[in-house]
Amino acid sequence: MRELHGCPPLQYSNRLAKNAQSYAEYLAKRNLFNHSECKNYGENLIVRKGAEGILLTGHFTQLIWKATEKVGFGFARSKDKRSAYIVAHYYPPGNYEKDYKKNVPPLERGRVYKPTNMDLSK
Repeated sequence: MRELHGCPPLQYSNRLAKNAQSYAEYLAKRNLFNHSECKNYGENLIVRKGAEGILLTGHFTQLIWKATEKVGFGFARSKDKRSAYIVAHYYPPGNYEKDYKKNVPPLERGRVYKPTNMDLSK
């Protein structure tokens, strides 16, 4: 996705993953869906509730934010196993309105992502 917008790939960060995992466990234990108050990194949250639940997602722009270099993920289930929490932490953080134009480039002309059956089965 980032490549389609001319953004370099992200590096996986164990430190960000550890923080994201801790926060996913915190949310799952308390059955919450709130962003953390930490401003040192960007954050996307997803929760899936029940078999027929809804999917809540964070911001696409953080995922492709050009200045962001690292990402880490955490996953936890609620005590009753009916909710799953996914937390993504990004560094440096993005989604600053004043920097949007230089960090969220448009799709590169002629570039279209067409998922293969293999992509869809992952």
